[in-house]
Amino acid sequence: MTAAIPVLLLAGGLLLVPAPSAVPRVAALSGHPGRRRDRLRALLSQRTGKRPLVLSLAVAVSVAGLLAGIVGWLVAVVLAVVAGGLCHRLLRPREHGSTDPLNLASGWDLLAAALRAGLPVPVTVRTVAAEFTGTAEAALLEVADSLALGADPVSAWERAMRDPDTAELARSARRVARTGSGLAGVAEGIAAQARESLAEQAHARAQRATVWVSAPLGLCFLPAFLCLGVAPVVVGMLDRLM
Repeated sequence: MTAAIPVLLLAGGLLLVPAPSAVPRVAALSGHPGRRRDRLRALLSQRTGKRPLVLSLAVAVSVAGLLAGIVGWLVAVVLAVVAGGLCHRLLRPREHGSTDPLNLASGWDLLAAALRAGLPVPVTVRTVAAEFTGTAEAALLEVADSLALGADPVSAWERAMRDPDTAELARSARRVARTGSGLAGVAEGIAAQARESLAEQAHARAQRATVWVSAPLGLCFLPAFLCLGVAPVVVGMLDRLM
């Protein structure tokens, strides 16, 4: 047991220590906020790529130290595989091209505020695109360029229709065409719907977590209930029958 404690401490240190030079390096590489976020995610993903393996090995060695013999090593292998799978699922980066829903909602709020302030639609779309990353940024930049060149709004928003993050806004923008005030109201509505959907998803996850937390607790109380509630009744009935 004492041999497993240093391994656990080492694994915890490797899991908790961040990359100290990641942010300065990224800030020096590019001044664009979207590019900084991309490079930061890449550096942090490289940093966290080996953490599932480290934690799996720590779990295996710890369990093997606690449980001696062949049974201990078998249990250690099973737990190591489970721990590695869970860590890989929790630490894997977001798929490329997918923008955080909260970031999208903030961007649509910015779009609405800029349009209500009187900024031209191409300038506003380009400003909002700088707040995003991946395919959403590319789609909005292409829309802004097309609108700045005088393209028809229906054809200009065609590129954004093909991106799932901007498709809803593009459909609404094609409906309202050149009316900036109408587009501002639509953007605010999309942002509100996105936040409401995220709140519902968080509530559903909280309910699932409550079930998963209370289930082991119920299993822990089950032996006590059997010993204190059911067993005395059964023993008393057997005494009367005998």
